[in-house]
Amino acid sequence: MATDDVLNGPNGDFATAVVYQARLALNNAAHGKPWHDMPDYAHAAVALALGDTDQMAAAGSTTLTSVMDIVSSHLAEPFRTMAEAEDFFFAVRARVDEETYAAFWDRLPQE
Repeated sequence: MATDDVLNGPNGDFATAVVYQARLALNNAAHGKPWHDMPDYAHAAVALALGDTDQMAAAGSTTLTSVMDIVSSHLAEPFRTMAEAEDFFFAVRARVDEETYAAFWDRLPQE
């Protein structure tokens, strides 16, 4: 599933929020700060999107199934399969990476 399909689909608001929270978490980590407070379901989603198993555990999730259970209960359209969840999180991570790199690019001197 394409990134735009996820961000504009029935769970787009949640996906957009996870992208935002993930970028905040990355910024905090880059500055040696702990992750900001967020509900467990958001914390689990951000941790999974960023591939951070320590943060997944901090959110009370140590397996994909447990993250899916926590996250799905907060979606407009819950995941029906692990493949749907994988598509969702791949798209979220792609957008995080895209926005992070774009911000880096924009900060570079042009000349």
